[in-house]
Amino acid sequence: MKRTIFALSITLLAGCGQITDSTISTLAKSTEQQKILVEATYIGLIDNHSIEVIIENKPLALQISEKQKKQLELFETNKPLMIEYIHNEDTSQNILISFKEREAGTGHK
Repeated sequence: MKRTIFALSITLLAGCGQITDSTISTLAKSTEQQKILVEATYIGLIDNHSIEVIIENKPLALQISEKQKKQLELFETNKPLMIEYIHNEDTSQNILISFKEREAGTGHK
């Protein structure tokens, strides 16, 4: 029952386009979603609730919270990042959990 409610709440929140900081906190603590940690290049904001990154030469859109938006607005384009995100199978959306700057040319493979 908890899993169904959790999945439904994520579907509803992600479906409306607004991801809140509490939603991201819940997702980060959840063991039901597979977290993906990867090197990415930050391209920029797509709109008020999503960004574009490049991972292995492929663009990827990620849903972000308002707090993340404020932090990412300060970043230059083509900034190398380490990001952690989940892919929500129900909505086919990718949701950014966390990110940090990484120095160009010092990635982990």
